[in-house]
Amino acid sequence: MDYQKSTVIFSSNSVQEVHLKRAQLESEGVPAFVSDDNTSTWFPHLAQAIGGAKLHVAEKFEQQAREILDLLQPKLSCPDCHDNRVVFINNAPFWSTLLSVYFGFPIPVHRQPHYHCSSCQNRWAPQEKEF
Repeated sequence: MDYQKSTVIFSSNSVQEVHLKRAQLESEGVPAFVSDDNTSTWFPHLAQAIGGAKLHVAEKFEQQAREILDLLQPKLSCPDCHDNRVVFINNAPFWSTLLSVYFGFPIPVHRQPHYHCSSCQNRWAPQEKEF
């Protein structure tokens, strides 16, 4: 892009996710670039502080880019409150991390992936086909 004004249309701590979205936009003919990806990769502890890797498009392509990303984004909402602020959690429990650090070796734990609604704090398990 030639010194055009750009706007950030997506950001994430996952550099891979941002680059995938950039590739999706470019395959649709929308020029895009990623910033802060090297910082987020080399210094992951700083990724949250700088807002993660950012996906930029020229202002004249902003509406088209948002429409493309909306079509590609799966529509997921909470079954209780129907809000769309839902995150997928697949982390090991915090206590297992603490025990692993204390004992000096990893503690095997069965993970229970689930969705979590930020609005009503509801938790539910994903369907089998979603893995």
